[in-house]
Amino acid sequence: FFFVPFFRATFAMSKKAKTDPTELDPKVEAAVDELKKMQDKIEKVEEQFDQKVLELQAEFDKKKRPIFVERNTVIAKIPNFWYTAIVHHKAIEPLLLLEDEDIFAYCTSVFVDEKENVKKGFKIKMTFSSNAFFDDTELWKDVEYGEDGEAKLTHSGVTWKPGKNPGAAETTAEGKKRDRVEPSFLRFFEEESPDDLELAELIKEDLWSNPLQYYTGEAGDEFDDMEEFEEIDVDEEEEDLEDDEEEEEAEGGEKPK
Repeated sequence: FFFVPFFRATFAMSKKAKTDPTELDPKVEAAVDELKKMQDKIEKVEEQFDQKVLELQAEFDKKKRPIFVERNTVIAKIPNFWYTAIVHHKAIEPLLLLEDEDIFAYCTSVFVDEKENVKKGFKIKMTFSSNAFFDDTELWKDVEYGEDGEAKLTHSGVTWKPGKNPGAAETTAEGKKRDRVEPSFLRFFEEESPDDLELAELIKEDLWSNPLQYYTGEAGDEFDDMEEFEEIDVDEEEEDLEDDEEEEEAEGGEKPK
């Protein structure tokens, strides 16, 4: 991409052109000070804008909440809705063990609760019907942002029934314990890992926002179309490169090294 060398060249020039404030003409220095004050004013307006956006988002989140509740009532009429949506999700499906898929067959509800101050975070709740894997009826993950913007994650934990934890250590034929190579997706509700915040935001912004597109498979079709488009582009580039090489050979030219 052309912008990488362009950025490097621009950055190099900016380093050379760096101004030493001690060498400024008094009139220029006064103008620079005035610019700094104007920049402070701009940043204050931007802060006000950000605050208004948060307030507007909170207002409309409140309006959407009863619709989400009503949506879940309708979803409850569709067998295996959340199971189907989750296993069709291109980013979530690779994280599932086969046993996880069996577990999500019992998932009856997914809900994301925004905190009153949207800047503070949200809570993901998944409800399950009675099953052979664990005793809990609800599992949750809470994301809370501090004043510094850092996220603190907490979880419900999972009360597994004996021998039913898909992420537990396996027993070999010799009777020895060994860790599973891949963790269970349900680990998300048992502990915190570096990728959990990204996964929580993916569930909130994508799966929860529009699960219907994953239930019907429409989102997968769009993803496949994009992959096919990218493959075509790569194939065409390779064909163009081969054509150029053949032309050079026909003209007796030699490829530059």
